[in-house]
Amino acid sequence: MERRTIIFGGLASLVSKSLDFLPLHTSNPPSNTTLNQFTDEETTKIEELKARLTNDGFGSETIDSLFDYKNLEIYRRIGRLFIRNPENNVDLVDTPEKFEERYKKGYRKQIRLDDKIESAQDFAKKHSSDLEGAESEYDVDRRVIVGILGIESDFGKVTGKYKAFNSFVSQYLVRVYKNDESEKRRKDRAYREIKKLIEYSKRTGIQILKLNSSYAGAIGYGQFIPSSLNEYFVGKNGTVEEADPTYMVDTIYAVANYLHKNRWNKTIDNQSPKVNEMDWWEINDMVRKLNKNRNEPELLDQISANNPRNWFSIWNYNHSTAYIKAVLEIADSIKI
Repeated sequence: MERRTIIFGGLASLVSKSLDFLPLHTSNPPSNTTLNQFTDEETTKIEELKARLTNDGFGSETIDSLFDYKNLEIYRRIGRLFIRNPENNVDLVDTPEKFEERYKKGYRKQIRLDDKIESAQDFAKKHSSDLEGAESEYDVDRRVIVGILGIESDFGKVTGKYKAFNSFVSQYLVRVYKNDESEKRRKDRAYREIKKLIEYSKRTGIQILKLNSSYAGAIGYGQFIPSSLNEYFVGKNGTVEEADPTYMVDTIYAVANYLHKNRWNKTIDNQSPKVNEMDWWEINDMVRKLNKNRNEPELLDQISANNPRNWFSIWNYNHSTAYIKAVLEIADSIKI
């Protein structure tokens, strides 16, 4: 799911320290690779990646076609894009006053939230039938579906200028973290997503190299990563195989399915409290706990049982307080 770049004075070093990223440099970043321009280290890592895929049972024909150097591009700036994720500039502050200030003066402007709110009602009207259908089928709030699509792709206008396969290969190759253990987890995640991308292509018949994405490898109007495409992107017909991530109707149903499968509680009142009545600093504290302990069942059960406006389900879509708040701002603006 795409995260646009934002820079606040002096904040890059704070984010780098907080997330254990490699430090940023102020010089111009290196350009992406052009055809066949790979360093020896990159070539070695590419061969390592190909060997892992071979050992996991992927055929040589598949691997050779994907790693044809005329199609392969390494996004060497990708670590910088992750570091400068705009949500981090809000979520990682140490006081509620800073949270509100950075949310209002930075994040809202960077993602053009007012413009999205202005467009949301027309989008909801245009797709009212399918939004109502998805709401009925999955017992979720259609306004939240609209909010997510507004943040993720500006209602289908922005889906990314990268290639998903190249994005995940770049995430595998380009070092981001200083800590070796953190780097291994990030690298293994990229590898899992490469395998899921190949699986998704085989299931749907969509050619891998035709799948555009955000720099993070998120695909389509709902910005699903490959593992989520395979698990949740069922579309209106209810199957992954027939759904198209660049078709808005399928995306509406897929987002609804995602929320439903991630503990959406239909008994929660989704009309109140309004977004400006919620204690966002308290929610941010819970989000931080979730982000550190997201695999602890007791914590997940505790928070999902008491989360106004089903913010916990939205957190599953994107682990950010700023993101959740922006989604609900759009949702609150829609009149049904």
